[in-house]
Amino acid sequence: MSNPRCCRRGSIVSEALAAVALATVTVGGIAQLVAVAARQWNSAQQRAVAVREAGNALESLLARPDAELTATQPPTVELLEEARRILPASQLHVTVAKGSAASEGIHVHVRVDWQSSAGQPARPVHVTAWKYPLPETSP
Repeated sequence: MSNPRCCRRGSIVSEALAAVALATVTVGGIAQLVAVAARQWNSAQQRAVAVREAGNALESLLARPDAELTATQPPTVELLEEARRILPASQLHVTVAKGSAASEGIHVHVRVDWQSSAGQPARPVHVTAWKYPLPETSP
């Protein structure tokens, strides 16, 4: 008769090695998922800040008198310090274009550029608005 214990020799070691290998692969996969999620969260935070800053800049520009909104010398608007900290190498660009007639209004465009955390240029945020003169009312 053969001894049943002799066939099982080494099986505990091989099962333990297989379990350790499986655990290592699982932990490695989870670590990669966490890293991807962190990068995506950072990217979403940067985009949200850029959208907020572009909207604030556009609102500030539209509140100015029409005489200050010229195509030859667009008004300057600065990003907040917090936005410059969150958006590396950020720049805010303003473009103003006036229609040929006063009734055509003023086209105001704001663009925010920055670099992603990987150092690559991120997709910029654009916001645009038209500002029209108030209609004249008769007394």
